[in-house]
Amino acid sequence: AQDELWVVPMLVISAVSVAVISIYQVLIICRAAKTSPSRRHLFLSQVLLLGLLLGSSLGFAYSLKQSSATCVAIRLGTGLSYVLIYSSLLVKQVFLISLNTGVYLPAMYQALLFGFCVLVQCVIGAQWLALVPPCSFGTTDHVFSLFYIIFLVI
Repeated sequence: AQDELWVVPMLVISAVSVAVISIYQVLIICRAAKTSPSRRHLFLSQVLLLGLLLGSSLGFAYSLKQSSATCVAIRLGTGLSYVLIYSSLLVKQVFLISLNTGVYLPAMYQALLFGFCVLVQCVIGAQWLALVPPCSFGTTDHVFSLFYIIFLVI
């Protein structure tokens, strides 16, 4: 895969996006440390950025030669990055809807909802690794593993 035409542009795009997301995360944390006494609101935003960072860094795994390690990283990393992104957005949406109805959703419930969403994807990824050997999966297998993510989006 390293001698193909698409590798260099993908590596450049991945490196730039990882750098930009990392710098943005550091800026948000520094700004919040200076101005905000309560940092509970930062958790889901930081997890969202972590999901974006993980998704961007998967470009490096796609560009390497196929091995068991890269196949596992791609299989688990794709689902995990998407679940971090969409679960954090789902929990934020549920929190905002609960505020509109006059009910405050405590941080513990938000964390539990988020944790269970991520745990389901981790179980799906572990089951997929147990049933299908690391480098013997096709495009349809990859799409089937992301059905839970599609469910979260809908």
